[in-house]
Amino acid sequence: MGLLRYVILPIVLASLAGNAQANPLILKSNSTEVEDQIDLTPYIETAIPDSPDAALTQIERMTWQGGYLKPPNFARKFTVVWARFRIENRSDSNLERILEISAPWTDRIDVHCSDGASSWHSAMGDTLPFSERPIFHRHPAIKLSIRVNSNLSCYLRLESQGRIVIPVDLYSRRAFETKSISEYTLLGLYFGGMFTILAFSLVLIFLIRIPAHVWYCLYVSNAWIYFAFYNGVCAQFLFPDATWISAATFMLAVTLNFTLLWFARKFLGTRTNLPRVDLLGRAYCFSLLGLIAVFFIEEHMAQVLLALSFTSTVFILLVLILMSIYHGVWRAGYFLGATSVLIVSIFAGSALHQARLDWSVPVEYFFQAGTFIEVVLFGIVMGARVRRVFKNRQQGESTLSRHALELRRLLGAMNDTSEKERKSIARELQSGFDQPLRMLGEDLDTLRNAKRTEAITLATANRMDKSIDSLVVYLRALLGRIKPPLLDEMGLSAALEYEAAAFSKRTGIDCDFLSALSDKYENEKLPIFVFRIFKEGLALIERFASPGTVTGRAWEEAGLLHLTLGDNGTALPDNEPGVQLGLAGMRERTEHLGGSFRMQVRGEERFCIGIPLQKPATGRKQ
Repeated sequence: MGLLRYVILPIVLASLAGNAQANPLILKSNSTEVEDQIDLTPYIETAIPDSPDAALTQIERMTWQGGYLKPPNFARKFTVVWARFRIENRSDSNLERILEISAPWTDRIDVHCSDGASSWHSAMGDTLPFSERPIFHRHPAIKLSIRVNSNLSCYLRLESQGRIVIPVDLYSRRAFETKSISEYTLLGLYFGGMFTILAFSLVLIFLIRIPAHVWYCLYVSNAWIYFAFYNGVCAQFLFPDATWISAATFMLAVTLNFTLLWFARKFLGTRTNLPRVDLLGRAYCFSLLGLIAVFFIEEHMAQVLLALSFTSTVFILLVLILMSIYHGVWRAGYFLGATSVLIVSIFAGSALHQARLDWSVPVEYFFQAGTFIEVVLFGIVMGARVRRVFKNRQQGESTLSRHALELRRLLGAMNDTSEKERKSIARELQSGFDQPLRMLGEDLDTLRNAKRTEAITLATANRMDKSIDSLVVYLRALLGRIKPPLLDEMGLSAALEYEAAAFSKRTGIDCDFLSALSDKYENEKLPIFVFRIFKEGLALIERFASPGTVTGRAWEEAGLLHLTLGDNGTALPDNEPGVQLGLAGMRERTEHLGGSFRMQVRGEERFCIGIPLQKPATGRKQ
């Protein structure tokens, strides 16, 4: 190697320098290009050798052409491209320039330079340790010394497992430093923004655990680490002596596709909405992990596998999104918009990479910018989702607090009502049974003390019979208040109609009520609960609405018992304790049966109730 580099190589390059056919780059003292960035594309010729291991003595016999070649690489172990250019220094001083190759992912770059008197060689690439690079920069770069009135011939051997489209630029030191400062500033902003989004998302995970949010964080972290490897930043600052960067970058690219696709599954809810399509997504996700194992077996397949994984991921992702939109998962539209930004940025960057239209912005910036915008859009959607979850949680907590307060009021009112009912029943029992029982006792004493005549015995028996009849009537009326006997004897429909007629007779308010209900129900609680709800609704209307007429309907439809009550009175006062208690009781009984209770402010119907005819499995609607 020493003999080749220091003896044979200078002789070969010196002989080739005089035969280079490309138009030379001429640097003059009066040219502004002396201090600026120079795109070397117009001055470069490229060629593909017959053998990747072609010697320097064979390269002149190759077919050279102007501009860059774009050789495809289908599962070949390496693609090798040679490039050459010549620089003439016509200024009045020696010049030092920096040659930068803006492709940190290239496997190996060999630079051979000669000015006729001396020559030198430098090797760079992501398969070589970063610490051996001549310039500490994320892009491969070397220093070129061009003497006064001399020609510098440079030959580049570019080796990679994929396409080789290498942007080569020549900088002055000042221009290179200025460009590097702005470049690293943008990278710092990019990685700082990604880290901020990731840190904030991790905090949200501990506050609210949503599976889709966990995979969103994994996707952001994977993208963050992948671009650190992809841009050469990781090799420059963290692992300068590592040679496994290329393999790690491939694996991170595969896992990036994996996390994006798995995040899409969780976010779109395909497991519930589209189980068959979800099965396709899961199968492909696990096949992505299998690519890593294939890579270790056939390393030269890396670029082909990566291209297949990317295109297949885009296809599967679009299938998931479009099928989700078709089945009504509208958040798929947000996902499609965010993903489209990434796809467009990748293809736009690739097109610019191939056409080399403007290399003032390196191609990887398009990929990074698209990913960053996609992550931000995903973050906005996930933030909106988290905000809704927090809002629903707050609403749930406030609803629980309100229901707990209503429950405490209801329990207190029920206790008060129970006490009043006990006192009322005790008072009515005393007033209703006391005198008839005393009269029966007096009649019994009369029978004992009177002479056994038929007239006295008959009169006493008649009085006792009347007392017993009055007790029976009063007892039936009292039992009817506790539980209407019509429910057991005639059924729910007859009991409701009888109660409506009794309401109209008692209050003088016209009550138009029609019922078309069955007599028997599987749920034993349903008749008495519906009757109580109906009676409580009439009581609220009578007491607080001051109506002229009351209308009501009861019917069965689609497995539900429907009950409506309406009136032409005024609105119920919300701040009235009696109204709150009555509504709470009606709502509680309805929901206990698994039904829904609705109250309308306007319209002919004030109360609308729907109750399932079948007994709920839990006994209560959650």
